[in-house]
Amino acid sequence: MSKVDIISQQWCDLVFEGRNKSYGAYDLRSKAGRRHLLAIIDILVGIAALAALIFSYTAAKKAYDASMGADAQAVTELSELKKDEPKKEEKKAEVKQEEEKPKEQIQKVAVRASMAFTVP
Repeated sequence: MSKVDIISQQWCDLVFEGRNKSYGAYDLRSKAGRRHLLAIIDILVGIAALAALIFSYTAAKKAYDASMGADAQAVTELSELKKDEPKKEEKKAEVKQEEEKPKEQIQKVAVRASMAFTVP
């Protein structure tokens, strides 16, 4: 079996010989190679841009951290504060809560005993 390149222009011409080439499928197949090449180039450019963005971010962060240097890690000494003696707790007058008022009595509605389910 011979090697057949189905992407080649000769194959496309052979398939569409005697058919309607203005329909659109012929145009799509004939320009598929260029479209695939442009798609691969776009993907590679996108990956390169993403890598450059990540690299610039890390470089800027390192430069910022280096510029902050000792200022970022300044040590503050605290003077010894006098310890306050614990305050004597004053006894608070107990507040008597009002006793709960009895809830209003709920009126019960008596269901008529004569109601019955009628079997269909």
